[in-house]
Amino acid sequence: MEKYLQDLLLASVPFPVAWGTLDSGAGAPYVSMHRLSGRAEWSMDGPGPTRGRIQVDAFGRTFAEAQGAADAVLALLDGHSGGPVQGMFLDAVRDGADGAQGTKTVLLQRISLIFSITYVK
Repeated sequence: MEKYLQDLLLASVPFPVAWGTLDSGAGAPYVSMHRLSGRAEWSMDGPGPTRGRIQVDAFGRTFAEAQGAADAVLALLDGHSGGPVQGMFLDAVRDGADGAQGTKTVLLQRISLIFSITYVK
């Protein structure tokens, strides 16, 4: 699922995408993805699909740049099904900023998109 989503985004958006973190030299905008939760469903027939949540963080030098990246991700992933993904839907949105530690300097704006996802392994 991780590689599928990363490849899907890389083929569709004009900025860097990574599962986890990017190299420190990556320019903005960019997107990073992280698993928040996941649990396989079970029945008497054995394991079923996994249900969980992933967070997609869109970063930009300005809020507008971060919003543009988040909009591109949202248009592609909200309601998506294909490959191992049976369904993926937006759960929540959160804004924030990453700043220099110990200062009030904002380095990057961030928009976090949290998706519920059902997928098969």
